[in-house]
Amino acid sequence: MMLFKKYDPKNKNKIFIDSGFVDSQYLWLLPTVDGYCKKLGIKKIIFQRKLSSRLKKNSFIKNFLKNYEIEYLEKKYFIIFKLAVLALSIVLFP
Repeated sequence: MMLFKKYDPKNKNKIFIDSGFVDSQYLWLLPTVDGYCKKLGIKKIIFQRKLSSRLKKNSFIKNFLKNYEIEYLEKKYFIIFKLAVLALSIVLFP
């Protein structure tokens, strides 16, 4: 049984999609995310990495991206995080 919280317009709900998916998996994932977001009134979707240009050419994906505010975190935070993990791994495991 799934429980959905009631949407509060004062609360800016967001959904995060990790980078653990290949392009072909987005084709079945995004319709599920679309239904979930519509049910809860979520307007902002955050992707960890940018979608490929090949995926953006799909007609469903184009329409999906138009309906939501999309943000990509790959450039902002995860590059710094990856460098920190790399430096730490070099120090701990020479």
